[in-house]
Amino acid sequence: MRGEGYALATDADGKVYYSEEGCAQGDPLGPFLWSIGYHWSLLQQQAAHPDTLLYAYLDDTYCLDAPAAAVACMDTGARVTEADCRVASNLSKQCVWSPGGAAALAPLSSRVALRGTPNAPPTKGHEHAGGGTLLGIKVLGAFLGDVGWCSAQLVKRVRIALEPLDGIIQLRDAPSLDIAQQAQHCLMRYCSNTTLVYFLRTMPPSMTIEAAQEHDRLIASAFHRIVGSEAGSPAQCERALRQARLPVKLGGLGLTSMAAIRRAAWVGTWALVWTPLRQLHAPFRAVDITAESAADFQQLSIFTELQDAHSTLLDDYDYVARTYEQYDRQVFDYCKEGLAHFRFHPDGLPDRDTLLPLACFDSGSEHLQSAQRRYSQIIHHAAWLGFWNALQLPGVARREAVRFIAVSQYQAGAFLNAVPSRRDFRIPTWALRIAVQRRLGLPLDEALARGAPTCSARGGKVQDPLGDAASNIGRLGHCGRHNSLLAALAKVMRSVWGMLVEVEPRDHLGYSNDYRPDVSVAGAGRSRSRLVGDVKFKDPLSSNPEDVGQRGAFVGLGNTEPGTSADVFGLEQRGAVGDGDFRPSDGGGYVAYKKADYAHALSRSDTDVQMYLFETFGGWCNAVKRLFYQMKDKVRNKLSKRQHEDEASWSTRSWLSLQAQRMSVALQLAAAEEIATELRLAAASEDAAVA
Repeated sequence: MRGEGYALATDADGKVYYSEEGCAQGDPLGPFLWSIGYHWSLLQQQAAHPDTLLYAYLDDTYCLDAPAAAVACMDTGARVTEADCRVASNLSKQCVWSPGGAAALAPLSSRVALRGTPNAPPTKGHEHAGGGTLLGIKVLGAFLGDVGWCSAQLVKRVRIALEPLDGIIQLRDAPSLDIAQQAQHCLMRYCSNTTLVYFLRTMPPSMTIEAAQEHDRLIASAFHRIVGSEAGSPAQCERALRQARLPVKLGGLGLTSMAAIRRAAWVGTWALVWTPLRQLHAPFRAVDITAESAADFQQLSIFTELQDAHSTLLDDYDYVARTYEQYDRQVFDYCKEGLAHFRFHPDGLPDRDTLLPLACFDSGSEHLQSAQRRYSQIIHHAAWLGFWNALQLPGVARREAVRFIAVSQYQAGAFLNAVPSRRDFRIPTWALRIAVQRRLGLPLDEALARGAPTCSARGGKVQDPLGDAASNIGRLGHCGRHNSLLAALAKVMRSVWGMLVEVEPRDHLGYSNDYRPDVSVAGAGRSRSRLVGDVKFKDPLSSNPEDVGQRGAFVGLGNTEPGTSADVFGLEQRGAVGDGDFRPSDGGGYVAYKKADYAHALSRSDTDVQMYLFETFGGWCNAVKRLFYQMKDKVRNKLSKRQHEDEASWSTRSWLSLQAQRMSVALQLAAAEEIATELRLAAASEDAAVA
């Protein structure tokens, strides 16, 4: 080091040397300095050929014009760049292509050394339309040319890009690090499953359909091997894959189908680029992307595909929006407190006025930004609705719809966003396998799936392969999972309120003499009263398939919240005995009085009693959501320096995302441990429980 703090580069003998050309790999100054140096050459090239559309991305340069004019511009660029920058063009990479084929390229017949001209010798590894004429070329990685050729090239690229899936599938736990499946999920979701997105944005849907289908097939094959679906029936495996294609917030695994989002990607691209394209190149201003083909006009296929995609997406939006509006308007049932409840549907469908018509794609509106995300949400919500409808078909057990609604609840899938770079966010493979299989409705144990009664639940009941009995009537009860969840919640609360948070306080008789709360925080309740929280951890299913409540298939937390709320808050008598049984359909009938567990605390003005209900599939009740939003606001949703340095990962850039993932991981671990203990999976060998 020099005194000024600069590092000197030395060779193997310790001799100092100075860099005079080139740059280190990954140095952001490299592309920046290249662009500055190359810009003057591009200006000279454009000045010499003002009618040619010239564009470049770093050293990749493209000339768009009639073939002879385009090649002349390319020749000028090679000459001025070598003169100005002392950079010689790589002649072996130069090529020419025209949609007019050999006839359009005839003026270049004498340029036999230029790849793509009619008389150029065939080039190894490149398909030709005849003679030396190419079927297409690559432009910034994407393929331009004959539809069949482009499609075939993209399929080949997909297969190459997804070759690492074989290695991902073979990952196994190490003796000191048992998170192989979590690593597999992260790699498959964030790396492998995104490799085609760029091409969906740069190539029209007609060219990408076969590649998208091949991509989805390869991802599906890896998915089944990673999650362990071999014990499932064909119907269970099909449903699991269909659900896994949904975003995590909509109950899936985030393995988005590329075939499904092709239209959204194409529309999103034109929404983003049409305004700057028209600003940068005057001839584009005369192009009308909304015009339809007529007797005297043939619209370009890229724009007819844009029109079709946009129209179809808006039709899908209207269907989903109408259905959601009906859910929000029509009362599903009434609870015994007399409150109306409505059918559940996920949030996130964009507002209709943010989906601009094609005629406004050159308006510069803020809604043109991130348009692909909004249009993709239409596809995702339509898929969510379609999957729920499929679970209502004859032959599908009621538990499946209940399970799907449960995993679609707020933060139910946050554990899937956790990156295992920090200890608190690592999920052992045995636990993640149980959590994912339960989430997707797959059997947890192959022997049980075959009908072998390997172990019994409480009361001698045979365990079921889906883990419902293990989660509901475990022989050891539910104290273990409850205590684990409570400890995680207390840790989050203490990160905000410190030691004001009391867990199962001993001196509670002064404010709650009939029931000991799980958590208590002085001054954190409404109007700065004492917050008294009771943590509940319930499963929405049943050990008996016939006893699974139908309400849970329509209303969020519909099978767990009513009874739990009645225990915590009690019930006031409504109606008279002669009014008949309570009727959920209209809220009428007789409701008997039920004393609240927290009757004393509820009678006081200085306490704020809250029921914090979690479901084993990961969902939070509204009270938990309000609690976390209250804490988020108190810390302004910002991470402390210690949290940022010691706890956060790239997927947790805010306080809420960090703590939601922490709670979700703890919840899934607690639920999985109870099931694994009941089914004796946790102690099984890696081959039996993991592979």
